[in-house]
Amino acid sequence: MKRMLVALMLVLSLACSAFAASADVVVVGGGGAGLLAAIAAAEGGADVILLEKMPFLGGATLICGAVTTAAGPRLQLEAGITEDSAELFFLDLMIGGEFTNDARLTWLMAEQGGAVMDWMEDLGVAFDSEPVNWAEHRVPRSFRWTGGGAALIKSLHEAALAKGVEILLNTRATRLVQENGRVTGVVAVGKDGAEQVFSADAVILATGGFGADMDMRPESLRSVLYYGPVSSTGDGHKMAAEAGADLVFMDKMKVYPHGVEIAPGRAQLTTISSVPLVSFGAIMVNSNGERVIDETLDIVSLKNKTLEQPDTQLFIVFDSAMKAKLDAMGLAMVFNYTEEQIEELIAQPGRIARHDDLAAAAAELGIDPEGLAATVKAYNEAVAAGYDSAFGRKDLAAPISQPPYYVMEQKLRTATSLGGVRVTTDMRVLDKEGKVIPGLWAAGELIGAAHGNESMPGVATTWAFVSGRIAGLSAVSK
Repeated sequence: MKRMLVALMLVLSLACSAFAASADVVVVGGGGAGLLAAIAAAEGGADVILLEKMPFLGGATLICGAVTTAAGPRLQLEAGITEDSAELFFLDLMIGGEFTNDARLTWLMAEQGGAVMDWMEDLGVAFDSEPVNWAEHRVPRSFRWTGGGAALIKSLHEAALAKGVEILLNTRATRLVQENGRVTGVVAVGKDGAEQVFSADAVILATGGFGADMDMRPESLRSVLYYGPVSSTGDGHKMAAEAGADLVFMDKMKVYPHGVEIAPGRAQLTTISSVPLVSFGAIMVNSNGERVIDETLDIVSLKNKTLEQPDTQLFIVFDSAMKAKLDAMGLAMVFNYTEEQIEELIAQPGRIARHDDLAAAAAELGIDPEGLAATVKAYNEAVAAGYDSAFGRKDLAAPISQPPYYVMEQKLRTATSLGGVRVTTDMRVLDKEGKVIPGLWAAGELIGAAHGNESMPGVATTWAFVSGRIAGLSAVSK
């Protein structure tokens, strides 16, 4: 095994504030992609060091929607869903990406997602048995992580330690070491500010996206609310570019509807509640109180309709009966928020309104009360008639009729970067001439083109996990 602290270099470190350590594989980034890359490499017999700049593991995986999507995992078969296949999943992914995806990478996601989910279960990750159904997916193939992101990261952390992975927190990689064009290590800075040099046969960058770096965001998206981790500052993108990597799709980020502004410029997602609320009968309106779309349509359609509004926002309207159904599912209106935190949001004007009087709820959020009253009346009549003449919505579960009434803002939000390094099918990083940069691999959100112009619900984590495992195994085999 290669890992060792060289005594001479350790002595020198006292004088020059640097020490050297070596491993077969060094992974940079401790989110889902990085942890699975480290675990896969360790299972392949490698000596692995994982570097994480934050004082905790998780990255975007820790705070995301806690859903993974795959075709053919055990959970899907156990749920009685047998009509799915990698080919169907691949087609949905290509349609979702507007056929701009790197089809080679998209196929890997479709083909290997089920096996990777099964492997993660074997590692100790727990998934809910009931699948989530999205309009974009032709069959239910998404599964929530039991206990959310914190539970998943805890399970992967324990699995990594059990496999012998050495994890160093508060250790920020700053640049790659190259010798004659080959990446041979990483320079990092520890909590004490001292430089640390880690040499390796293989370096895997799994540093996440660039959404928290405003300068790296496309200019058109700099005003969109951010809901990702503060650690997504494009570190891997910058290091890879300095090493000669080719970056693609850098003008693309995933934009979602279903955001509540919890602080200036910061959002928290409500997709996990908004989608079921619509299935219970909720509607979405604009500031005039008017419906503008069949609310059961896919997320991209909702996003585009939101962009058409003068204030680029919609509002979801529902009643206490629908809220009770949400509670029965164990889902909060705002993802990862406790009821106490949600009550605090309700107490703040302009985010979530709850009133016995629908007009009062509308007025609090700046919606035309008369317009909303007319819209709800027309919608309730459509429910009674079983036909939505306005937008042809087929799912008309219930009228909005039981106070108190809820109105919650639905603003656009972004976090996931769709642009990044170009890679081979074994996650080796390519330069601008399409040649492999020896010694360098990538995984997860750092990779560009896997999703194309759009990312479908529940698949960003699928790509993180699949690419992480492939990178770890490939780094060992090469």
